[in-house]
Amino acid sequence: MEEQVQDVIHYPNGLLKIETGQQCKQLEIFDDEGELKKEFRHVNEEIGEVLKLNNNGANYSIEFPREIEQKVPEKYRKSITKELTANEVRILTAIVVMAQKAKSVGKLYYLDKIDRAYFEFNPWDLYKCAGLEKDKSGRYDKRQKEFVKQALVGLDHKKFFIPVRKVKKVKGKILEYTGIKIERLIEIHEIGEWKKEGDMEGRPVMKLTVDSVFFDFKREKKQTYFNIPTDLNNRIRKVNIGRPNTSVELFIKCLYQVCHMADKDKVEYSYNRLVEIMKLDKYRINKHHSRIDKTINKAFETARKLMIINDWEETKSKHGSKKYILHISKGKYLLAS
Repeated sequence: MEEQVQDVIHYPNGLLKIETGQQCKQLEIFDDEGELKKEFRHVNEEIGEVLKLNNNGANYSIEFPREIEQKVPEKYRKSITKELTANEVRILTAIVVMAQKAKSVGKLYYLDKIDRAYFEFNPWDLYKCAGLEKDKSGRYDKRQKEFVKQALVGLDHKKFFIPVRKVKKVKGKILEYTGIKIERLIEIHEIGEWKKEGDMEGRPVMKLTVDSVFFDFKREKKQTYFNIPTDLNNRIRKVNIGRPNTSVELFIKCLYQVCHMADKDKVEYSYNRLVEIMKLDKYRINKHHSRIDKTINKAFETARKLMIINDWEETKSKHGSKKYILHISKGKYLLAS
């Protein structure tokens, strides 16, 4: 039987770095004494602002990269930090899909002054892109819809560390700007409904802006994005029934990224690297090593069910540390370019 090429979207590398907490790796944000450099001290202002809002009954949070989170006093950390949930990871994927579809038909509007883009969508499109399936009556499950809505609102109430790099030419010389902004990746601006006179039901609409990290590959350079199936959320839901796992969801995106960047028949991950990109460090700190192993195996098994890999093996590096070799499925390379 002839295999079909899968429809894909271009997933931004920059967004995945933020999701996995890797966005500050190349930035020198601390001085020699381990304190935030002067140009990054606005982090403290953002922490104060979120604390103030939450003390007044709000429910906002900041998703910190690991190296910065460790610097936040524990008494503040508990009240302002919330890790990404698995449903939020899926919603980010869904928004990438919808934003690119809007862009393809000229309905993604770039707002240059604030470096964001605006588009509108029907909530039913969000449910579909989040991987929900309709029942026999053509309706989405009410409970699953609520999970999607909660995840969307959760992202609207969450700020992230977003690296900023700009280059411009002044009097024949190239100037490069490097910095960090702490903003929401997505922001809900309006929820409403279009209804014709006399109709009982209307057409719901959501109005959203997204940070430029969602579409910051204007010249379509290969190193700025990687391919994932357009219906990835639906595929994962089918192979992993029940409560989704954030670490597994992140790993699958990371695996697609590695496969896209290098045409190999196998890829290798060290144990420490998996703990890092799957955000399992909290289990290592608490010495829950068996839970780490169980989550890693679940991620590999999910990749096998999705036919990204055929198999995997655990082995040792030349230094004696644990590592894994994943054998890539040929079907993986049937992703459209």
